[in-house]
Amino acid sequence: KKELEQTGVATVDADVPDAVYADGRLTVARMADRMTVYDLSGREVASACGVKSLDVRGISKGVYVYEVSLGGERVTGKFVR
Repeated sequence: KKELEQTGVATVDADVPDAVYADGRLTVARMADRMTVYDLSGREVASACGVKSLDVRGISKGVYVYEVSLGGERVTGKFVR
């Protein structure tokens, strides 16, 4: 994990295997029905449907909560931009 932190890649705290935030993208291992990112006040700041990766380079730096819908399951976590 320390090596990943030094390269700027951090694993995302989630139950989705291989979910990562790196280079301004939030990526999950399999196709998500919907990916949504919220700021800490609960305001939606980014979303997309039918994707494996969501570009979040356009949002301000800070802590965010994400929600991924995968085949009827909903997974949430957080990441730092």
